[in-house]
Amino acid sequence: MTVRSWKNPGIGFARHNGAQQRIIIGLDPETFMQVRCRAKASGTSFAEQVRVLVEFGLETARADDEIGQ
Repeated sequence: MTVRSWKNPGIGFARHNGAQQRIIIGLDPETFMQVRCRAKASGTSFAEQVRVLVEFGLETARADDEIGQ
């Protein structure tokens, strides 16, 4: 996977005030298929599966940060 730098990283966009922040990402084919298979197996949408995986990843990163302090 390629990581790029952006002029304004991590901003995303919201169509209306107070709406959820949205962002468009690109996934390599292998990662896309892994997420798709997890979504199908759990009966959720692709977007919901991405939200779950991000949440779990952030929880793990937070725990790792706390252990390292």
